[in-house]
Amino acid sequence: MQLVKDISVNDILEDGVVEGLRYIILKSEFSLNGYIERPDNLPEEVDNELYWSLDVHGRFSFSGYIRCNDSNFSGSYLGFDTVHDIDKIPGSAAWTVKDVQLECIHVAEQLKEL
Repeated sequence: MQLVKDISVNDILEDGVVEGLRYIILKSEFSLNGYIERPDNLPEEVDNELYWSLDVHGRFSFSGYIRCNDSNFSGSYLGFDTVHDIDKIPGSAAWTVKDVQLECIHVAEQLKEL
């Protein structure tokens, strides 16, 4: 069974397309989260050796379908969040939307190479 996350287009802080993959940035209660479209040829399960080889902040914490009231944003995504132990160290920089955007681009570039 695939995880489904329902969002509104109004929830999206930033979006774009890189390497043919859409990314979106959402704000949760505790962090900013980045989601990158999962290419069809890659497995849904993120606890997979293939995904362990990728450089992504804190590993993927989401794999599933995002359903949006604007169908341009609906699809299968891989996601990461910015609320890990390393993010809570005193003096560590807080994540900005631009930081998450750059991480989404970095991940999308890696996904296209798989």
